[in-house]
Amino acid sequence: MILFLLAACAGLALALLYSGRGYWAWTGAGALLLIAWGAGGTAAPFLFGTTASLFAILALVFGVPQLRRHLFSRFLMRRVGPFLPRIGPTERIALDAGTVWWDREVFSGNPDWSGLLDFRVGELTGRERAFLDGPVEELCAMLDDWKISAEGDLPPEVWAFLKRNRFFGMIIPEAHGGLG
Repeated sequence: MILFLLAACAGLALALLYSGRGYWAWTGAGALLLIAWGAGGTAAPFLFGTTASLFAILALVFGVPQLRRHLFSRFLMRRVGPFLPRIGPTERIALDAGTVWWDREVFSGNPDWSGLLDFRVGELTGRERAFLDGPVEELCAMLDDWKISAEGDLPPEVWAFLKRNRFFGMIIPEAHGGLG
């Protein structure tokens, strides 16, 4: 009977872990073991009470995000933080660039169509419009998809045009020679 109970707890924990429910894996299996221990009778009620209380406290601390952050995570991060890599300027720009908004909605399988239909696109600035109407249009006119595919590279004059018009400096601030 005990072996069956242990196998059931292990199976429950593995199933929950597989489905991405780590917290519920250990609390579910632990609660099942405590229920079985209590239902089977205990020769040491103090040990059972202490174990059940400790389990309940741990489940509460790690199950409530505010408690976990206040009582555990902030101390752990003080110790581990210095060993973690720092975010560089490029990563910071990418993180601050926006959200995964519609991509997340589509890949979650439950897109909010009304949110997409209600979305209003902002107007381009004069500089942005001039860049699209000028260098981008000129670049598109220079490209020959068939030739690029056959040669496996852009022609040298296209590379020179891209460099001359700073296409590679779009996220670099103007103060450092980019397009901003």
